[in-house]
Amino acid sequence: MIMYTCPRCKTLLETDDALGMKDEACPLCKKTNRVPPSKAQKQLQKDKDRAVEELKKSQARQLAELQRLAETTRRAEAECLQKQQETEKQQQYFAAIQQAKANPGTPKVWYCQQNGQERGPMQEALLQKWIDDGQLGPDARVRTKEGNAWIQLRDIPERFHVPVHKTKTFPMSHGQQGQVVAVRPVKSAGISIILTVFLGPLGMFYSTITGAIIMTIVSLPLAVVTFGLGLIVTWPICIIWGALAASSYNKKVARAS
Repeated sequence: MIMYTCPRCKTLLETDDALGMKDEACPLCKKTNRVPPSKAQKQLQKDKDRAVEELKKSQARQLAELQRLAETTRRAEAECLQKQQETEKQQQYFAAIQQAKANPGTPKVWYCQQNGQERGPMQEALLQKWIDDGQLGPDARVRTKEGNAWIQLRDIPERFHVPVHKTKTFPMSHGQQGQVVAVRPVKSAGISIILTVFLGPLGMFYSTITGAIIMTIVSLPLAVVTFGLGLIVTWPICIIWGALAASSYNKKVARAS
């Protein structure tokens, strides 16, 4: 039963639960009143309100998750695009190296970067003279007339020879002398890989004498004991070690210069 007070005559009224939230006339003053909800209706309304609140929270969590996924996707796409651009640059760089190495007996027309400025076009002999004079070191960037990517001199030893410990003194004003620049030879990682592929530990003498001695001592007994099967393990190690040693040597030369 539902009990409530008539707002006009203040009479305490009692009615059936089925009339909850419905209109009913007061038997004394005849005023039509809205019957309050029953306990079941109140509980039902609370359940509805709770369900609506949970739905709002769930929608908020889903929205936050979608935003997080969208941000993650955006970052992944940005990283993928960056890696793709880096890969394209590397491909262009390697293509430029191959293009520069092509037809070694045929001189090419070159451009170079010196003191932040582009110099050229110039004949190959003139560029080699600049290298011999110490004006360009192994880190200097050059390109052919046909190429669109700058490459370092250290990566095309087949085309240019970098002098060993070549020095050059540049005159300064007021009778002073400039800094003496020492240029050391560089080692090609590609040549190191080729040598180690065919010669194994002996090919490592090109890039690292210590590593070559160590791998020779390890490889020979292992090859004898395993009837040559051990070379399957030591040969790739020699290739990787030789290439890393050549790269490490070139970095030291660059820092020293």
